[in-house]
Amino acid sequence: MKPSGAPDTGDLVQATGMGGTHVYPTPGIILECRGIECLVLWGNCNDGATEHCWWPRNQLKVINESR
Repeated sequence: MKPSGAPDTGDLVQATGMGGTHVYPTPGIILECRGIECLVLWGNCNDGATEHCWWPRNQLKVINESR
């Protein structure tokens, strides 16, 4: 996590909507950040598959920061 509190590469995150509710069922790990968005690798709890996509940084809540 950056000193500002913004998510950064390596952080474990949950996606949140504008109201602070979780909008993605599983946690993800940030692979890369650019500007106001981060590339997140999401785990899929249903079939073990994974998916990655760019997600707005302001809609990510850090669960566990990288050290």
